[in-house]
Amino acid sequence: MGLHDLAKLVFEYMRIDGHLPDSSILEFLVSSFANAGKFDFAKQLLSHAQSDNVELRSFVYNNLLSLLVKQNRVQEAVCLFREHIIRLQFYRADTCTFNIVIRGLCRVGEVEKAIGFFNDMGSFGCLPDVITYNTLINGFCKVGEVHRSLELLREIQSGNRFSPDVVTFTSVISGFCKSGNMELASNIFDEMLRWRDDIVPQPFIYNPVIDGFSKAGNIDEANVIVAEMEAKRCKPDKLTFTILIIGHCMKGKMNEAINIYNKMLAIGCAPDRITVNSLISCLLKAGMPNEAFKIMQTASEDLNLGIASSRRNVPIRTNMDIPVAV
Repeated sequence: MGLHDLAKLVFEYMRIDGHLPDSSILEFLVSSFANAGKFDFAKQLLSHAQSDNVELRSFVYNNLLSLLVKQNRVQEAVCLFREHIIRLQFYRADTCTFNIVIRGLCRVGEVEKAIGFFNDMGSFGCLPDVITYNTLINGFCKVGEVHRSLELLREIQSGNRFSPDVVTFTSVISGFCKSGNMELASNIFDEMLRWRDDIVPQPFIYNPVIDGFSKAGNIDEANVIVAEMEAKRCKPDKLTFTILIIGHCMKGKMNEAINIYNKMLAIGCAPDRITVNSLISCLLKAGMPNEAFKIMQTASEDLNLGIASSRRNVPIRTNMDIPVAV
């Protein structure tokens, strides 16, 4: 019912009356209070479990750590890990536990600390998996240390426990694209297609490379990647089209940008405000107000995007980040 304060009161009376809770009650309470964002009492319950020698299952700790990380309370998660797992050794960590803490540290840019936890996994009887590596690779890319992410990719490839997946490759490729090293990004992209012959072509695989070439001003190479993508019966998505439209606009190829926009509409891929505003802004800057007004009318009437009917200049968004799954 969400009445956590009353539940806490009953729990405290229960202990005063000498009825020590068993593991099932404590597990339920820890998870319930954590899910409600009441982390202080959830951690207090863990202390009760430790003092009463009640063993809790791993998913309870992992759920609490994960929720702390999602709320950007990464240092609390790290302290909880060190207190209950390293110092008290009350709970045995598994690979998932380490992955959660490593993900949190990478999220806040503390990749070196994350590597420290990665190096300690073996002493706890845990082995990293592909999720561990993907998290660290993405973390290194976020802080601009792309070559270290490539080292981790090579480390996976040299082992025999598991293979890099699409996320592994895509993270590294996206990192080199953002750093402007399109030659290496393109080489790793080709390597990925050779390494994993089971890859199902999807837009998120191609979009980072298309975006990288577009930002580098090499729109022709971006068009080549799109052609390869379509040859494998992989339809461009909204992000693909937006990247291409902005890329052609930045090269002054306004008619091509309009054609791409019309193609987008023709195949039933509805643009969003970013796509439309970017194209309108570029058309206005290029001295093509009539074409901009047509796009604005289409967006307002047919797409129901509610684009303002004025001809004022709309700032263009050019620094697009490609989302990567971990």
